[in-house]
Amino acid sequence: MQRHAVLSLAFAVLIGCATEGAGDVADVPRDVYPAGPFGTVEGEVIRNHLFTTADDATLALQEVRADDTAQLLLLVTAAQWCTACIEEQPELQRLHERRHADGLRVVVGVFEDAEFAPATAADAAKWRRDHELTFPVVADPQFELHDYYDASLSPMNMLIRLGPMTIARVTTGRDPLLLESLIEALL
Repeated sequence: MQRHAVLSLAFAVLIGCATEGAGDVADVPRDVYPAGPFGTVEGEVIRNHLFTTADDATLALQEVRADDTAQLLLLVTAAQWCTACIEEQPELQRLHERRHADGLRVVVGVFEDAEFAPATAADAAKWRRDHELTFPVVADPQFELHDYYDASLSPMNMLIRLGPMTIARVTTGRDPLLLESLIEALL
């Protein structure tokens, strides 16, 4: 009897811990970014990064989140010197075309030009034009996304649940089948 009571109490504590705070984040309206603490690993809330767009404006993650029809963000890093990044672009465009209506949003963040210098708005515009992309391409001149992975393993593909802004999965390198499977599972 005592063992049953202990197990029941442990189960209740686990359930309480599993849901504690989750409602707080999920209940945040889409026009307000979730409060921290922010983190850099799966399951944590990503910081509201601010990037430079191809037309020299800014794009914050909150702007993507504010779209009520968006459910999942694929945030990808790229550099002009990165062969795997270049090869991945047609696959990203196809994903965008096929899954946008399902709630997938794609953003590519270019962090370096071909000479390893920090990316500019002009580099983001060139990337978007050269690869004929119809989704946002931004410059990440401060390489803020470096905190989430080892840049030598570029590209990084980060899947973010847009309601709570939690990092669902981070992969590196080019693996289109894995990426499609993860998106399918998360949408």
